[in-house]
Amino acid sequence: MTYQVEAVWPCDLSALEWLASEAAPEAALQYYRRAARVQPTNPQWGLLMGGCLRASGRYQEALTLYKKMNARFPDNVQCKSFILP
Repeated sequence: MTYQVEAVWPCDLSALEWLASEAAPEAALQYYRRAARVQPTNPQWGLLMGGCLRASGRYQEALTLYKKMNARFPDNVQCKSFILP
């Protein structure tokens, strides 16, 4: 089923979000990356990518991503919440 959804709607954001929710963190990361390319001005995708990195035990990469997100979206409270103690 997931392959059919991906084949029919490879860049549909709701399809990518659904596919990611059904996948393991490593696979979900790829869907969120694609969503971020489709909608680069939405910080949600970067935050979800960071969550996948954390779930995979890649904490330093997640922190680096959160810092980049904070620099890119300085007014976003969620971006700040992941890097501030």
